[in-house]
Order: sequence, then C-alpha cells, then structure tokens
Amino acid sequence: MVGQTIYPPGSTHEHHLHPDAEEVVIVMSGRGWHRVGSEFYDIGPGDIVFIPANAAHSAGADPDELMVILWILGGAPSLAKAGYLAVPTILPDR
Repeated sequence: MVGQTIYPPGSTHEHHLHPDAEEVVIVMSGRGWHRVGSEFYDIGPGDIVFIPANAAHSAGADPDELMVILWILGGAPSLAKAGYLAVPTILPDR
C-alpha cells in the first residue's frame, strides 16, 4: 500500500505503530523530523526512513515549512491489515 501525507508547517502525526507491516517513508519536499522508537532523525527531500513492523513512530514538519512524504506499507495489502495503534508518548521539544 502506498500513500501520501502533507504536513502543514509545524504540524505532527501522532505516535503510532503498525503491528503487521513495515513502513518506508520517502520525503518528497520540505523538512521535518521522524521519530522511530527513541531515535529522532532530521529529514528533508530525498531522505528515506525505514520503520520495522511494530515499531512506534511519529513525524512532524519544521515550523516554517510544508513537508510532503510518501509512505509505503510492506507485508500487508491494506492499512486495515497492517493495523494502526496510537501509542501515548510525550515528545520532547525539537
């Protein structure tokens, strides 16, 4: 399954995981961050982030930039089969 997410400047996506699918994120434009487990990565155009199945992750755009990503779920034919579970967490300031 392939999808696109557009993050308005300063926006974030909740911390979550997919129990039954790996995910690959490709940054098409803009800059921001991606958190996988406890690791933070600064990301920009052309960067790729791999998220193992069942790994908690979240992302956000820099305060002054719109960010566009493509995401690909591997190992499941749909988001329903991949599973989606919100994971409560406190994200530190970046």
